[in-house]
Amino acid sequence: MISLIVQTAVADGAAQSIYDKEWQAVYELEQKGKPRSAIDIVNKIYERAKADKNEAQMIKALEYNIRLSSRFEENHFEKGIAYIQQELPAFSQPSSQVLHSLLADLYLGYYNSQRYLILQRTNVVDYELNDMATWDQKLFAEKIFGELNKSLENKTLLQNTLASVYEDILTKEDSLNIFRPSLFDILAHQALDFYKNDEFMSSRPAIRFELDDPQMLDIADAFVRLELEEKEDFSMKFHALKLYQDLLAFHLGDKDPAALIDVDLSRLNFNYDHAIFEEKDKLLLHTLEQMESKYIDHEGVAEIYYEIALQYDRSGNKYAPIISDEHKRDKAVAVQYCENAIKEFPESYGAAQCKILLKQIREKSLDCLLDYASLPGKHILSSLEFRNVSQLFLRVVPLDPAEDRKQRQNWNNDGKLKEYRQLRPVKQWSVELAVDADHNTHRTELAIPPLTEGYYGLMISDNPAFEESKGVISINNFWVSNISYISKEQDNGDLMFYVLDRAKGQSMPDVKVQVYEEHYDNNKREYLLEKTGTYTSDQQGAFIIQATSGNSNRLVLDFMTDVDRFTSPNFFYISKPWHQPEKAVRNTHFFTDRAIYRPGQIVYFKGIVIERLGEEHKIVKNEKISVGFYDVNNQLISEIELQTNEYGSFSASFTTPVGTLTGRMRIQNEYGRHYISVEEYKRPKFEVVFDPVKGSYKLDSKVTLSGKAMAYAGNAIDHASVKYRVVRNVYYPYRYFRWGFYPQTSETEIAFGETQTADDGSFSVAFTAIPDRSQPALYSPVFNYTLMVDVTDISGEVHSAQKSVSVGEKSLLIKLDLAEMVNRDAVEQIAITTTNLNGEKE
Repeated sequence: MISLIVQTAVADGAAQSIYDKEWQAVYELEQKGKPRSAIDIVNKIYERAKADKNEAQMIKALEYNIRLSSRFEENHFEKGIAYIQQELPAFSQPSSQVLHSLLADLYLGYYNSQRYLILQRTNVVDYELNDMATWDQKLFAEKIFGELNKSLENKTLLQNTLASVYEDILTKEDSLNIFRPSLFDILAHQALDFYKNDEFMSSRPAIRFELDDPQMLDIADAFVRLELEEKEDFSMKFHALKLYQDLLAFHLGDKDPAALIDVDLSRLNFNYDHAIFEEKDKLLLHTLEQMESKYIDHEGVAEIYYEIALQYDRSGNKYAPIISDEHKRDKAVAVQYCENAIKEFPESYGAAQCKILLKQIREKSLDCLLDYASLPGKHILSSLEFRNVSQLFLRVVPLDPAEDRKQRQNWNNDGKLKEYRQLRPVKQWSVELAVDADHNTHRTELAIPPLTEGYYGLMISDNPAFEESKGVISINNFWVSNISYISKEQDNGDLMFYVLDRAKGQSMPDVKVQVYEEHYDNNKREYLLEKTGTYTSDQQGAFIIQATSGNSNRLVLDFMTDVDRFTSPNFFYISKPWHQPEKAVRNTHFFTDRAIYRPGQIVYFKGIVIERLGEEHKIVKNEKISVGFYDVNNQLISEIELQTNEYGSFSASFTTPVGTLTGRMRIQNEYGRHYISVEEYKRPKFEVVFDPVKGSYKLDSKVTLSGKAMAYAGNAIDHASVKYRVVRNVYYPYRYFRWGFYPQTSETEIAFGETQTADDGSFSVAFTAIPDRSQPALYSPVFNYTLMVDVTDISGEVHSAQKSVSVGEKSLLIKLDLAEMVNRDAVEQIAITTTNLNGEKE
C-alpha cells in the first residue's frame, strides 16, 4: 500500500507545477479579499485532482473551499460538514481517515462557536437528530469522538504511511517534524487534543475511570503493558490513555527515539495532571530521571532536562522559610538542569524551553514596605522583599509634595524616575545581602539613617545608576514628621480632628491646617486641588471641618508648624447626611400550605398586610387588595380581588396550571410576593441517614462510616445500590493564619466504588485515612474525609447523602471560653472545653 501511495505521488510530480500555479492564483485572490473568485479556482483544482486521483490535492482543495467559504457563508460549518460527507465516498484509505479527522475538527469548531447556547441545553434524548442546532454537549462529544475513531481505523496502514506523503495538506513544519513521522502520529495527536480537553471531562458519575494507579507514571515499557478498564460509558481520559499506549507501543522500537520521547513526555504530563494517587510528584521525577539516564546521549534528553527542571521549579514554589528549609534548593537544581540542556544541545527544542524557564527563575524582584510617616532624628525601619538580588544601592532624596503628586497622578513612572535621579540625595549608601543563590524570594529589614523633618523618596535598586533597563527599582515616598492626627465623623456630617505629637501622643495646639478639595478639570484632563479653608488647632489640638452641603467632597489636609509639615495620606469625604422623610411602608407576608405542588393541585394561601412607620408597626384592616398568580414565564395565570379582615389578614386559593412549563411560580400583590414550586414529582419513599461518628481515628488507619436507607413507612430499603466516593480536604488550625502563611491544598479523591444495602437497610463504607504527605506536619494539618453516597432502590428512586470525618496527628481540640478583652481582676475561672476533631466532647 505504501508503494502505491508513493508511486501516485511520484506520478503526479510532473503535474505538480500546474497545481502550484493554480494555488498561487488562489493565494493572490485570497490576499486581495476575493474569496468567491478564489473558490472558483479551488473547485477547478479539485476536479483536476479527482481526475488525476491525487487525493492529497483533493483534500487540500476541500479544506480550502471550506476555509474560504467561512469568509462569507453564514452557516459555513454545517455546509462544510455536508460537503465533506458528500465527497467522502470518492476517497480511499488512508485519505478517508484524514477527512474524518477534518470532520471532527468542523464539529468542534461549530461547538466552540455556539458554546454559550449549547451549554444551556438539557440532554437530548433523540440521538437520530440531524439538526446540530438542537444538540447538547454530550451529543457533540460523542459525534466528534466517533469521527476521531474513524480517523484512526486501519492503524497498521496509518503507521506505515509516511506523513510526507501528505505534505500538500501539511504545513512544512508538520511534514518534516521528526516527532510526527507517520500519518498515524498526526491523526492520533489530533485525537489526543480532543480527548485531553477538560471541558468534555465535566461529567462526574459515581463510578468513573480515574488515574489511580501509580503505574500511570511508570516508564513507557511498563505503561504500555498496563491493563486499563473503562469503568464508565464515555471516558475521555480512558481513551486518551489507550491512544497513548498505542503511540508508545508503535515507537518503542524506533532507532531514533525522538518521537518516543516526545509522546512519552506528553503522556507523563497528562497523567500527572489527572492522577489522584499519593506522592505523584516523586513518582514523576523518578521516571524522568530514568529517562534521562536512558537517553543521555540523544538530543531529546534536553526536553527531559526541561521537564525535570520544571518539576523542581514547581516544588520550589512550596518553599516556606517560616516552616523549614525543605525545597529551598529546588529552584537552584532547576537552573542546573536548564544550563545542562543549553550547554549540551544548544539548538534543541528542549534548550529553547529551558531558556524561557531560566529567564523566569532568574527574574529579579524588589519590593519595599515603609511607614507613610516616621519620627525625625530616629532610624527608620523598612521591610524588604527581594529575589535574585545580592547588592542594593539606596538613596533618600528630598521631594516637593505638590510636584510629586502631579507626577504620580499622571502615572508617568519614567518621568518620575528621571526626576528622582537628578535630585541630590541627602543620604546614600549600599547594602550587601547575605543570601545564597537559591532563586527564592527572601525578606529582610533595613534601617534608614535618621532624617530631619520633610517629605522624601527612598530609591532602592540593584544597580548604582538606578536605571530600570539594567535591573529592578523600588521607590517609596514618606514623611518625616512629629505631626499625627486622629479624626471622627460627627452625627451632623462634620469632621472633628485632633492633632497629636507623633512620639508622645500629646495634643498639639496652634498647628495650621490647610484644607484642599479635589475636583476634576475637564480642560486639563487632570485632578486639581483647590484650597477651601484654613484652620488652627486649639489647646486640645482640635478643629472641626463643617459639612456645608449634601454633596460628598474629597478633602486633603496639609498640617504645618514653623518647623514641621505633614499631609494626610488619604482623602476625607465630607457631606451633610441626607435624611429621607419617613413614609409608611407596607409589606404582605404570604403563607402557603406547602412548598411544592403538582400541576392541577390547589394552592391554599394566606396573607397578612402590615404597615410600618419608623419603629411603629400596625396591621392594615378592611382594605381591598388584588392578588395575582404568575407562571415561570412571568405570565399572569389568575387574579382575584380580596379584602383584609379586622386582623389584617386574607386567604384564598389558586389552582396550578396543567400542560404548561413547570418550575418556580409566584403569588404576589402590591406589597409582597411568595414563591412556590410546581413539578411533576413523586413523593420520596425513603431517606438516607448516616450513623454518628464515634471516637477518633488515626492517619493511615481504616475508617468505617455506616448509614441506613429507611422508608418513611418504617421498613428498610434492602439490596439497594450504593455508589460512593470519598474525597479529602486539608485545613489548618486558625492560629497559623496570623503569619500570613497558608500551605497549598487541593481536594483529592481517595476512594470510590459501589456496594449494596443489607436486609435491614444498612450499609458501610471502609477506606484508609491516607494523609497528604506534602503538607507540613509542623503545623498539625487536619484531614477532612467526606463520604458521598447515591442510594438507588429497586424502582430507580435516588437519594444522596454525605458524612465527614476529620483525622489528624493530634486528636483533641482545646477551646477557651474567654472574651477577647477581660478585666484580669474580675476573672475567677476560665472554662475549657475539649472535643475531638469531629466536634464530639471528650
